[in-house]
Amino acid sequence: MRNRDSELAIDLYRGIAALLVLLAHALTYALKAVHGADSTTSPFIDRLARASLGSGTFWGWGFFVLSGFCIHQSIARDQQRQTFSIPRYALGRITRIYPLMLIGLALAALVWWLTGGAASPGETFPVGKLIATLFFAQQFVGDFPGYDPAWSLCN
Repeated sequence: MRNRDSELAIDLYRGIAALLVLLAHALTYALKAVHGADSTTSPFIDRLARASLGSGTFWGWGFFVLSGFCIHQSIARDQQRQTFSIPRYALGRITRIYPLMLIGLALAALVWWLTGGAASPGETFPVGKLIATLFFAQQFVGDFPGYDPAWSLCN
């Protein structure tokens, strides 16, 4: 039971880190929209929030470290039982990550379309970036607008 308690604690920490990343990104976007990119002109409470949460980088790295540990534990368990297979592992990762990535990409595309998303007049829908993101290749052409955090999925 103790091992299961440790796994639950690690999952809790991962969840908290993921929520803090989400909160930090949302706060960063919201404060930039209100006060611009220069945080020195924003009120003290906004600067305190930015300093406390940062851009989410710290929490993101924490999430990645804990996730790497969980992946290692899972593979080690399967190897111990002699049930590990790379195709099964890859299928498990894809079915866990890809559907949520598609939902996020669809929402980003919808927001782009609803808001007119173009940074400059006459800008067309970024089909190339959309296709690259579908294949986790956005590091070659850039992130789909508004879906910048997806960079981590292709890595």
